[in-house]
Amino acid sequence: MPRTAKLFFNGRSQAVRLPVDFRFDGSEVFIRPIKPEDERLYEEFAQRLTPEDIRLRLFAPVHELSHQFLARLTQIDYAREMALIALRRAGNEDELVGVVRLVADPDYEKAEYGVLVRSDLKGIGLGWTLMRHLILYAKSEGLKVLYGLVLKENLPMIQMCRELGFKVEADADDRSVWIVTLDLNSAAIADLISRSAHPLRDFLGRLLDR
Repeated sequence: MPRTAKLFFNGRSQAVRLPVDFRFDGSEVFIRPIKPEDERLYEEFAQRLTPEDIRLRLFAPVHELSHQFLARLTQIDYAREMALIALRRAGNEDELVGVVRLVADPDYEKAEYGVLVRSDLKGIGLGWTLMRHLILYAKSEGLKVLYGLVLKENLPMIQMCRELGFKVEADADDRSVWIVTLDLNSAAIADLISRSAHPLRDFLGRLLDR
């Protein structure tokens, strides 16, 4: 397990929950790594995604998320992957409201990202917040590049990527797709880290300062 992931678990069966600088409906939002037992939470989350949001994320219509597919999303290999889920308290239970993830290459230098927010909560800054946390995680892990593939019609995602410092380029093999790339050693990322004042920044501590 990578060193940053170990910090989240630190020998515990329950992962560390960190509050994020984001609230809605008066509720505080927490993040933690996803765990295999989150399959039910993820299924409930997926039921509140529109078919269009699923298509924009997966590049194809999906009419039903099978147990096998949900298991693949929740049972990850922490050696090369991380998925941070955003939770808020709903009554006596947690409610999954967003997820951001990365999958690194075998050399552990580049990682592909993905982010998804519950459809009824889009446009209020949750996706932006999750992406900032994923960037901090990737940087703390020593990864060099974060990248993704984005459908050209997904204008909100493209705008967010540009504002976060991603380079946006056309995919030579597919005219419908942009390739977005973030240099994690850039001055813009150093500035983002220096200006970050929230629990994840404090939690990762010297891993980000090295």
